[in-house]
Amino acid sequence: MKTKLLYLLLLLPLTIFAQQRELLNGRVISDTMKVEYVSIKNLSSSASVVSDADGKFRINTRVGDTLRVSGISFSDAVVKVTNENFKEGLIVIRLVGNITMLDEVVVSGLTGNLAYDSKHARIVETPAEKFDVHQINKDLYIKSVAGNGRGMDFLAIGRMVSGPPKRVTPPKQVFITDKVFAVAVRELYSDKYFVESLKIRKEDITLFLAYCDEGESVRYLLNPNNEFQLISYLSTKSEQYLKTKQ
Repeated sequence: MKTKLLYLLLLLPLTIFAQQRELLNGRVISDTMKVEYVSIKNLSSSASVVSDADGKFRINTRVGDTLRVSGISFSDAVVKVTNENFKEGLIVIRLVGNITMLDEVVVSGLTGNLAYDSKHARIVETPAEKFDVHQINKDLYIKSVAGNGRGMDFLAIGRMVSGPPKRVTPPKQVFITDKVFAVAVRELYSDKYFVESLKIRKEDITLFLAYCDEGESVRYLLNPNNEFQLISYLSTKSEQYLKTKQ
């Protein structure tokens, strides 16, 4: 009996040690586009991290844990951590980009002869006065000369429409919407992101964003420079929200 007890006491530290999680380096890659600021969650421990601009990350894990990688432009990937990953000191996860299929486009009035069509195609010019720069910028505080960080430079649009402005030295600022947090985030991301990446039902998106809206304390996340923090915040809040629905 004493021998068995001693044997169990000797095995206990080894069992505890085997259950401990360690930091594992990781890299997220894609064959079609650059991977940056995606969310990596350990489904076995609920730990979450966000990759850097090169897709690199570090996460506490152990052999057998399951990792889920989510990104706005990618399909979710779920992988299991293996002994080989710890031997190599690295886990590489490959993502597949989401492909948006357009509806059928019917083009009429062309002959199929590229030389002829290029010369005779009709181009309709739109008068510049139809564009209202103030209307375009009505929901934005212009606090940057670099654009809003999401693909459109409203100052450049203004220069094209109304000509170059007077030579002034603008302050280094950023675009910040004056809309409330929940409304701004709802307009920023598609239903597909909430449903597929965050697992929020389409009919619950509005309630979920109201749950996430903590007033002024989270408005800094609307700064385009903090978008990867916003994604991480939404991922964490979605886990908490889904627990309240159980």
